[in-house]
Formats: sequence, C-alpha cells, structure tokens
Amino acid sequence: MKIARISVGSAPAPIARRLAAPKLGTAGATPEVLGAVFVDADTERDLRDLILGPDGLAHTLPDGALLVSEAALAPESLRAIAADLIELGGRRPTLVGALICGIPADAVDGGMSVLCDGPDPAIARLRPLLETISPKIIHCGQDAGQAQAANLVNAAIAACTRIITYEAVTLGIKYGLALGDMNEILKTSTGRSESSEKILPHLVFGEKTSDGTLDDLLGPLALAVGTGAACGAPMMLANTAHGVYRMLGSFLAPDAKLDEMTTAFARITGASYVASEA
Repeated sequence: MKIARISVGSAPAPIARRLAAPKLGTAGATPEVLGAVFVDADTERDLRDLILGPDGLAHTLPDGALLVSEAALAPESLRAIAADLIELGGRRPTLVGALICGIPADAVDGGMSVLCDGPDPAIARLRPLLETISPKIIHCGQDAGQAQAANLVNAAIAACTRIITYEAVTLGIKYGLALGDMNEILKTSTGRSESSEKILPHLVFGEKTSDGTLDDLLGPLALAVGTGAACGAPMMLANTAHGVYRMLGSFLAPDAKLDEMTTAFARITGASYVASEA
C-alpha cells in the first residue's frame, strides 16, 4: 500500500513519521496513486479543511483510499467530520483513526500501543502497516473518535496517578521516610502503579521517567476534562490535577520536562528529593 502524510500547523503525525511516509505531493506520493494518507492538524477547522475543503482529500483521493487521522482533537469533532464525509455521498475515502497511546515522545517502536477506530474492513487493511511499528494494535470501535476517547482515558489516569505519587511521597519525606524504603514498600503494596514504578526509581537512582514535556501532559488532560464535561462524565479529580499541573508549570520553564516536576515540588514544599536519603 502506498502511503503519504500531510500535517497542518505544528501537528507531528508521529505514526506517519515512524512509517517513513513521504509528504503528500512529493514524487511517488500524489493523491491518485495512494492507498492511505495520514493526516494531522492542531484544530478541527484545519482538519476539516484538509479533508472536506474544496480541494480537500475527500475530493482528490481515489475511491476506497484510507484517510488515517492522527489528530489529537475532541472525539466529537472527529465524529462530526466523519459524518460530514459520509454525507458527501458517492464513493469516498474512508476515515479511520490511529493514535499512539500516551506521550508519543515516550513511545518505543515494538512496545507502544496503537489505538485505532473505524470500520472493520478498513482496519484490516491498515493493520499490517501499523504492525511494522508495533504488534499492539487495539481496535477501539467502529465510530470515529473512539480511539481518541480511549487515549484520553489513559491520559487522565496517567496524569492523576503521577501527581498523587509526588504528593504522597512528599508526605513520606516530611515524616522522615527514606526514598529507598518507600520504593520497596510500593513495589509490593496496593499503592503500586506505573507512576510509582517510574517516579520512585527516578528519585532514588536518578532514572528518567519520560522524554515528554509538561505541555505533552497538559494538552491531553485538558482535552479529557473538556470531553468529560461535554458528554456528562464528571472529571472532578482530573480537573483538579490539571490545575495543579498548571501551578507547577509556573515554577518551571515553558518547555520543562515532566521530570522537572521534582524541582517544582521541592520549591513548593521545601522537601528534599535526593538519592542520598534512600
């Protein structure tokens, strides 16, 4: 299957780049010969124009081609675009979603999960391509936006567990508990989580937990809170966590890495998060 990619704004199209998809319109990547085009955009308007505009891909791609959206937009926005594509009638490209679960900067080829949505036949055609970068392909449903909804569920849980891990460890430090002891306790106790398994070794041994930035976490978390509000799912804890992250960010540089949260917590609480305390 011949593929290409096109992005608008700062949208990174991480799957397409991992697949080494050429830019749309370059040699060998003109619309009429393509089986799939990976699209990414920062806003619903940009994605809509890219697909449905007068010169959009809905009108230039061959019948039966796949439009693979990597756009990290609200699920309802993706559903609306998919519905409008169907309303055009006739034989048109099929819109499917494909997203790297979690923070793309942390994704390791072969170990990451790729979330998909769309009709079964379309995903069956796309799956062999995606399996070249990961065996973990999860088809989240037939409807546009379901892969992004699943991604937001993961983002909200990951963000909340990260922040509570820092808060609880700070309590332990204030009561004189050694970081190494807390690390050993959490490994085999009910408080264990992926966040504790990354953050405690980070504090004790200086191990990196993420290549992502604070903004990489804040964007999906804010979208999860907004999506929850739109569909009637209370996101009280996620909303509180978003506020805490924004407060922490005020102590750090705009492009701060997630691991720099340690510095912000130290400034706020006066606690010392150093390996020598382990």
